[in-house]
Amino acid sequence: MTARLENLDLDRAIRDIEQTLDQKLMLPPGYYIVYGGTWAQQQSSFRELLMILLSAVVLVLSVLLFLFRDFHISLLIIFISIMGTAGSIWALYLTGIQLNVSSYTGIIMIVGIIAENVIFTVNQFRVNMLSSKGIMDASIRYAISLRICPNL
Repeated sequence: MTARLENLDLDRAIRDIEQTLDQKLMLPPGYYIVYGGTWAQQQSSFRELLMILLSAVVLVLSVLLFLFRDFHISLLIIFISIMGTAGSIWALYLTGIQLNVSSYTGIIMIVGIIAENVIFTVNQFRVNMLSSKGIMDASIRYAISLRICPNL
């Protein structure tokens, strides 16, 4: 069976179909319904993208461990990245946008973008710590301001 959906997303349509069939269709023992087509492809893509997201987190963690040689800082950066992805999913929910392949790709990119910014900020803080007289001169605020406005 095929259908054209208007003003309804694919997930909602499948849920409505499942609910209606569960209530009104009694299948004989041994029979079952398989949902395929675009919905099955979408579910397969989401599983693959989830694996890519997890791989990206592991790869970024390994780069952070190699770069900083500090497990605590590396885990903190990964935690910040995961919070960024959670914020992205929350923003999608608030705006009513469905999770799709494009938004999933953007969420994967956010892990790298956050990690990159934190790497440069922590590195700048460490450089400032080595060249300054105290922790106030090497503060994270100063390191961030150098990242935002490099002419300082």
